[in-house]
Amino acid sequence: MIDVNNDFDVAVLNFIRTVYIQSKFDKEKVRTVLHPDVVEAVMQTIDLTERGIDYVKRKRN
Repeated sequence: MIDVNNDFDVAVLNFIRTVYIQSKFDKEKVRTVLHPDVVEAVMQTIDLTERGIDYVKRKRN
């Protein structure tokens, strides 16, 4: 559930708004780039590059 009083939720909504505007209101492009598989791949990449392989191994076990 989205909480409009939660700073994180509001930041994510603002991010989506910005992406949508930057795409020139191309809904399909935004849906593609924010697809759950894309989001998961980006998070895994960040975990590997910024948190390190040990963090990833601990999370998988």
